[in-house]
Amino acid sequence: VVRRLDLPEAELLNDMKPKVRQNVRKARRNGVTIEFDEDARHLDEFMAIYTETMDRRKPDRAYYWSREFFEALVRDLKGSCFLAHAIANGRIVSSEIILLSGETAYFFLGGTTAEALHYAANELLKMEVLLRCRGLGKKALILGGGSGTQPSSADGLLQYKLSIAPQGAVP
Repeated sequence: VVRRLDLPEAELLNDMKPKVRQNVRKARRNGVTIEFDEDARHLDEFMAIYTETMDRRKPDRAYYWSREFFEALVRDLKGSCFLAHAIANGRIVSSEIILLSGETAYFFLGGTTAEALHYAANELLKMEVLLRCRGLGKKALILGGGSGTQPSSADGLLQYKLSIAPQGAVP
């Protein structure tokens, strides 16, 4: 799923599914703020949130990564990646790693704490990441695919990504 970034902010938001737009507004009302972390100062918080999300979603064990992996990633890709965090009540509640290359950005890994799902922080985080990537001169954000090998309406991960980029499905 590919999210084009060449739209003004209002059109970008209007191009998303209504539930995403509602959740962006809800997160703002809830006082959620966004922080970009180029130096991976909050790698520990990212790892805790990511691991909690994986434990909750129960993916294949291949999606669990070691601390050494994440440290090498942010060290070896310094300047070509950043962490993005949604903060509610003074705590990071949703966090993502974004990779940068040429005119394209890539959502790599992320998660949201179960206790913070009601804040709708992840939708605001995605919106602000889109704006940040556009500001960095990127033309698209690759959101990735779903949890299976074939697209399916039962694939919640794919459906979530398509809610952010309804016209973004590509082979």
